[in-house]
Formats: sequence, structure tokens, C-alpha cells
Amino acid sequence: MAGVDKRELILLRLKAILDGVPGIVAAWRDRGEVPPTDKETGDVQLPALVLLDGTEDILVSTKGKNVYGKIPPTLFTLKPQIYIILMPQADIPNTLGEQLSAFRISVYKAITTDPGLLGLLGTSGGIEYRGSVTDMQSGGSLEGQMRLDFWLDYVFNPAEL
Repeated sequence: MAGVDKRELILLRLKAILDGVPGIVAAWRDRGEVPPTDKETGDVQLPALVLLDGTEDILVSTKGKNVYGKIPPTLFTLKPQIYIILMPQADIPNTLGEQLSAFRISVYKAITTDPGLLGLLGTSGGIEYRGSVTDMQSGGSLEGQMRLDFWLDYVFNPAEL
């Protein structure tokens, strides 16, 4: 597996998982604002999912030690952010919260049960759902958006790069 960045493989797998979530019109990676319709085609683009790469932190420090002149493998935590974006509406319907919850469950199940993702994380890795934040709160835009936070632990092995 020489020349492979496991972090990138995990993010690619997450994007592929999001592409398959039922009821979602489109999924993007590292995209900013998603307008309700495509400016060129007029096609509806929402509801959508946006995957942001997020951050990555070391979970088990090697304390800078080399083994036989090489940096040893260690555990890292990848912390991507996934946004659910519903179609904005002039009048806020009572169902926006229900819609966000339904997509949250679909995304959660798709990520936590995907064999390809679980294989990339390996037996030393894991998935932790850390919670969500919505715009459905005081001071929020009330458009129907939710951020899901997952922590994905995996083995980073410099020898595989």
C-alpha cells in the first residue's frame, strides 16, 4: 500500500457514503455556500450534504521517537464536519426539525455501518459520533441546517506514504 494517504482514502469514502444517502439531491466535499438552485441549469440542489475535511489530531503520541531511524505508526483522529442543508422556505414549517433529525439518522447509520469505512479505520480505529449543532436556535438563521461531528480514529503509518 505504498504511496497511499489513509486520511485522504477515509475522506473519499465518506464522500461516497454521503452520495448514497436517500433523499439527498447532492453531496459535496469542501464546498462553501450551496444555493438552492444551480445558477447555470436551474436544477434544484437541496437538500444537500457538505463534507468538510475538518481537523486531524494525534491520539497516541510517539513523543518524537524513531524506531530504527523510522517514525513508527500511531493513532490519529480525523474530525470531519458534515452539514445537512435543507431547502430554505419563506415560512418556517413545523417539520424542519423533523427533516433534520431524519437526515441525521440516515447519515449516522450510513457512516457507522459502512464496511469500506470500517475497513479503512481498521481494528485499532473507530467511529465516534460527537453530536450536532443546528441553526434552529435563538440567533440562528432558521433555514434548516445541521452540522454533524464525527471523530474517526485510524492508524497513520508514515511507511505507507
